[in-house]
Amino acid sequence: MSAHRTVKLSIPYTDAETYAQIKAAVFAWRERHLQAIALAWSTFTTTAQGTGNPRHRLHVVILQVEPAALSDLPEGVIAEQIPPLQPRWGVAARTPPTSPDARGGIVIGTKHFAPSTEVYCHGAFSGDGYERIYVTGRHKESGHFITIMQPTKRLLDWRVVFIDNPIVLFELREYDRGWENHGRDVAEALVAEMQRRTSLRNRAATPMDEAVH
Repeated sequence: MSAHRTVKLSIPYTDAETYAQIKAAVFAWRERHLQAIALAWSTFTTTAQGTGNPRHRLHVVILQVEPAALSDLPEGVIAEQIPPLQPRWGVAARTPPTSPDARGGIVIGTKHFAPSTEVYCHGAFSGDGYERIYVTGRHKESGHFITIMQPTKRLLDWRVVFIDNPIVLFELREYDRGWENHGRDVAEALVAEMQRRTSLRNRAATPMDEAVH
């Protein structure tokens, strides 16, 4: 049996009718080659090649597949072989019991995550001192992994984890720049810093008379 390759299939930005046709053809192709596919899932990305406009979010299918199955891919699909998704050390946290929403109310968990959902934390993407980051976790309604921005001050129970879920590994690679090359020592240093910040916030929120007694 041929060795499996990790491949990203993307559907370029196009009109709705053409998109639907290509998407249906991809899923039909996948059904024909089930025996050759070790793993497959769908997601969205802004980094697929050949779009002419990298700002569009594109539907992609990530596969671990035997090379022979790629010979009859549907027309209009962009296939890109990507490096294997290697397990690595990273950082995880949990979502809060409740959080404020944009209208001044309170939601259970967060808008997208249930309380205590484990989320995998991405590396810094801007110069804001790691105040807001991308996180990947399971959506509270669909159960599918999503990647969205979250304020780090809302996250709890920061810890070092060994990540081997290929979907999470792919999301971390897509959104991060160089983070996947860091080892356990970098993850431990980040967790220590976030635990320090959490402790300072908790101390500041404790009334003085309660702290004394």
